[in-house]
Amino acid sequence: MTHSFLEQIGQPEVDLANHQEEIAPFNVHDATSILEFSSSQMFSMLFRDSLGTTETERNALVNEDFS
Repeated sequence: MTHSFLEQIGQPEVDLANHQEEIAPFNVHDATSILEFSSSQMFSMLFRDSLGTTETERNALVNEDFS
């Protein structure tokens, strides 16, 4: 008889298609906040680039954002 890897190491197999318990529940609010932050940072970088700032000025602005 062939045993799966999980059986060999003493762990129960889980049928993921029918498994109802979520290990890490998805939080829509957190995901939305992350996307909004990423979008605003990207917009800021693109806007600054359109102003023709030098690389040194961009680096200084980015450092200000994260300090």
